[in-house]
Formats: sequence, C-alpha cells, structure tokens
Amino acid sequence: MRLLIVPARKGSKRIKDKNIFKIDKIPMFVHSLKAAKKSKIFDIIHLSTDSEEYADIAKKYGFKVMFLRSKKMGLNNVPIIEVLKKECLTFKKLNYNFNDICMLTATS
Repeated sequence: MRLLIVPARKGSKRIKDKNIFKIDKIPMFVHSLKAAKKSKIFDIIHLSTDSEEYADIAKKYGFKVMFLRSKKMGLNNVPIIEVLKKECLTFKKLNYNFNDICMLTATS
C-alpha cells in the first residue's frame, strides 16, 4: 500500500492561512489533494492537519481526514520529519501497513 501525507497546519507565521489561500476559487491544499488523487498511485491520501476547519474543507471536496494531528505537532518549531513519524505511528496503531510513504506539501 502507498500512503501520501499532505501536511497543512493552521498556524503559518509568515502568511496567515496560506494553506487555504484560494487559487481559482479552490483552497491551495485541495489542489495538492486533487493532483494526488488524479495520479491514481496512492491507496490513502491523508491531510495532516491540526485544524478542524481544514479538515472540514477537505471533506467538502470529497477527501477523508482519518484523524487530526495534535496541537503539539502543529507548533512552528516542530520539524516536518517529526510530524511524518508521528502520523505514520498513528496509522500503524490503526493497523495500516504501508510499503511506500510520500509527502506532498500544500504549497507545491
């Protein structure tokens, strides 16, 4: 199985809510989710967010958010690799096993 994690935390310091900045009337992170879905190479596409608002936006566009990241993991000083490790551990606790784990940022 292949997992894609799209990290999109709410607390951006430089540009407020950059992950939901709209491009062609669609929030930025949704473009990443749609591109991943269109590729048809991932079994699970997961929005990694600490925000209920962001999760609701993803759901509005047909994407499932299996769990929210902890507020601690959404802090500015937490390296993205630590977030990815934590997300993978959570998936493992939910009995998911992946051969491949990828990340696509919302701003890519």
